Amino acid sequence: MPLTKSQVGQLRTAIAGYAFPPAYFDYSAGAPVIGLTMTNVEARIRSDLTAGDPSRTKDGLSNVLYWGFTQMGGLANVRVDYFRTKVSPTQLVEASLLLSGTPRPTLLSIKKLRLPQFSGVSFVSKVRMFLDPTGSATLDQQIMKIHGVRPTTVLADVRPSKTNIPVSAANSGAYEAWCERLNYIRRTYLPNFRVVDIERGLFHLIQCGNVATSANLLADA
Repeated sequence: MPLTKSQVGQLRTAIAGYAFPPAYFDYSAGAPVIGLTMTNVEARIRSDLTAGDPSRTKDGLSNVLYWGFTQMGGLANVRVDYFRTKVSPTQLVEASLLLSGTPRPTLLSIKKLRLPQFSGVSFVSKVRMFLDPTGSATLDQQIMKIHGVRPTTVLADVRPSKTNIPVSAANSGAYEAWCERLNYIRRTYLPNFRVVDIERGLFHLIQCGNVATSANLLADA
């Protein structure tokens, strides 16, 4: 059934309320950059990921981790330090070629780079989201809470393990279906927004404890 005007209003309000910290680290200066908006963060990370320069690709991928783990205290620095220490020059060259030359790489193609800290759908999808926020989104365990409430949505095709969502051919396809469904919602109800904005609205509701509302929006749309 289509969304009601009230539900569309709920989603619009949730998108406006999205307040994930716009964290970004300047690795040349060795310090976080304060005062950025999420739009600024997106632009900086996308610029680094698509620059075609392995050193900037390294910084862009580091900031995907830094941003994604920013709400977990010191874990962000631990994850980033591990990545920057373990990633090889060959991996960075291959990543630079893929990310600069492919606007919407599949999750499987990113996974095949074997980048440290980028083994599951959660962070691999974040790379894709930063490359293409207009048509792509994140898929993680928070979003999968929807499936526990409404098990017949597009998320039913996702196959998580006990600890994460592995990148497999099936889950790569399920991720594309997730983005397509979000794009349908965007196109039908909120055409001035992007796919990532729709996902962030659902995510914001989940983080506020309104999993059922988020689930109903996805299921009813």
